[in-house]
Amino acid sequence: MFFSFDADEDNKVRNIFWSYGVSRSCYEEYGDVVRFDTTYQTNRYNLKFAPFVGINGHGDNLLFAGAVLSDETIQTFRWLFSTFRACMSGKAPISIVKDQDGAMRAAIEQEFPDATHMNCLFHIMSKAEILLGTSLSGNPKFAVDFYEIVYNCLTKEEFERLWSYMVHKHKVHHLKYLNAMYQNREMFVLVYFKDKFFPFICSTS
Repeated sequence: MFFSFDADEDNKVRNIFWSYGVSRSCYEEYGDVVRFDTTYQTNRYNLKFAPFVGINGHGDNLLFAGAVLSDETIQTFRWLFSTFRACMSGKAPISIVKDQDGAMRAAIEQEFPDATHMNCLFHIMSKAEILLGTSLSGNPKFAVDFYEIVYNCLTKEEFERLWSYMVHKHKVHHLKYLNAMYQNREMFVLVYFKDKFFPFICSTS
């Protein structure tokens, strides 16, 4: 088993990381892709739970490591990712599925510079259903086009063409979240990751 603590200047523990022996063995075999997020919060100490999860050849989830974090700053994430890499004998993941946190992205770019990271499609689409509101839920034809384009385009060119057609067809130019999705399309739309190894597309399931 491997564990590590991060303490502040008063020697108060800020962050804790651990990984079981079997988890480290699983990472050695199946650690090409990791999904990581901090969407879970413990109810007593208000700390973020940060699991590193993978998948094996049978489609089963694997817990590679876990951590509890006092905050979500670049410094904390850098400590976490460097500790994870040290725990795993220097092996960095090839691909990472994560949430949209900016500090997390910056830390990944510094600690795992060669990794491809994809934003969690589940989080983005769930947020879209809320922020697009009745523009999506009240217009079934728009909803069909929207989901079809995000999930099923076969080429980048097809996505660009159909997205533009959808926006004009349904007159949804004014939707701010829809525009934000388009600006960040290369971080979550599936067709942009066709040449990468991503056996799952969500950070939570």
